[in-house]
Parts: sequence; structure tokens; C-alpha cells
Amino acid sequence: QCYPFQKMFFKKNIPYNINNRIGFYETKIIKNIYAYLKFVMVPKSNFYLNKIINYPQKDINDSEQNYLFSLAKSKNISGWEIIKSSDDWKKMEEYKINRTLQSGLMHLKIKILKIMTILDNKRVYDIVYELINILNLRKHLKNDKSSLEKMDMLLEKISELEEEYNNFGIEYYTLKEFLDQMSFFIEDKDSLDNENKVKLMTIHQAKGLEFKYIFVVGLEDGFYPLSYYKNEDEI
Repeated sequence: QCYPFQKMFFKKNIPYNINNRIGFYETKIIKNIYAYLKFVMVPKSNFYLNKIINYPQKDINDSEQNYLFSLAKSKNISGWEIIKSSDDWKKMEEYKINRTLQSGLMHLKIKILKIMTILDNKRVYDIVYELINILNLRKHLKNDKSSLEKMDMLLEKISELEEEYNNFGIEYYTLKEFLDQMSFFIEDKDSLDNENKVKLMTIHQAKGLEFKYIFVVGLEDGFYPLSYYKNEDEI
């Protein structure tokens, strides 16, 4: 019964958390898709580049990754600027980048440039669908049923949102709008005080806790309250 509320909170930009559970937008696969989309929108961001650089497969090792970002910092440029020049042998010599790292950066450059081309699609659904295909995520995650389900759920959510926008006479639901909504549930998660979030939990989990406002949802005669209670005085 949680999903309809998560869906509405997302649409209304209402922060929430699920007691003792990782929320949909906090799962690794969703956060990584978000990071890829944020990076291709703002490729100068070393923050997002650091999150995607070795996902889903490892193109460079940890020490090479550290060297890349240290180099970028020392040159006061973005990591993407170095990756873009990975086929420039003189630049690679200037940056003291060895052949192994250069090869990894060239592979990253090809992948990222290919992802950037899908931004020409106007539908968010098409952009995310193509991103999943370019990264070959279904193959990489073939043994991770939960992540595969999360990807399909994400596409379903996007499709529903686009349909609702169309029903309101809005031609396009933009990628920026989608990422802005997602940021409420992914960015700065720890900076939001718990008091400013809707808490979703079972009645059993709520026992002994105190809240200013409580909404009990999902009530169904015979299910909750339980059918063996014969009258209201027993409930």
C-alpha cells in the first residue's frame, strides 16, 4: 500500500521516508541513473562524474580515478575536460597519463558522448530508456532482480507523469523538471530534518511513538479492523 503514497509525494515534491526501509529513489540503481542524467546535463560537474565513472563496469581503477580528479583540481578544470582530450597524445603526455588510463578515458569519452546525443529526445521516457540501453544495464544486472524491477518501475512512473502532463495540455514533461523532482528524494538526503518529512510506517512500527498528526490509511472492513471484532466497542 506504500507505492500510491510514494508516487503522490514524488509528484507533489513532498519529502518522505519509509521506516526501516530504503526508499525507491534512494536505491543504488535509481541514484546511478539520476547521476548519469545530471552529469550529461552539467558535464563540468566532477561530483556526478565521480559517481558514474565506474558504473556499471569499471573502466579505470581506483588509483587512476584518484589521479584523474587530483589532476583536474590542480589544473582547475573538470574531469570531463581531461576525458574529452583523451585521444590527444600530446595532452596525455602533458598530463602524464599512461596508456592504460588513456584507454579507459577514451572508452568513457565514447560512452558519455553517445549518452549526450539522447538528450535530443523530447520525451523523458525515451531519454531514460535509451540510457538504460547504452549502459547495457539489463545485461549487467541480469542477476539482480530487484534492480531490474526498480528500472521498470522508474520507466512506468515517467510514463504516467508524461501522460498526466499531456492531460493538462502541457506538450512536454522536460528532463529538467523530472530531475528537479527526483532531487527532492536523492540530493542532500541527510540535510533534511526528519521532522520535515512524512514518515511512512506500519501501525505496529508506530507503537510507542508520538507524532503531532497521524493518518491511518488502508482501512478495509474485515481486514483492518479485524473481522473477529463483533462491534465497535470491542475495537
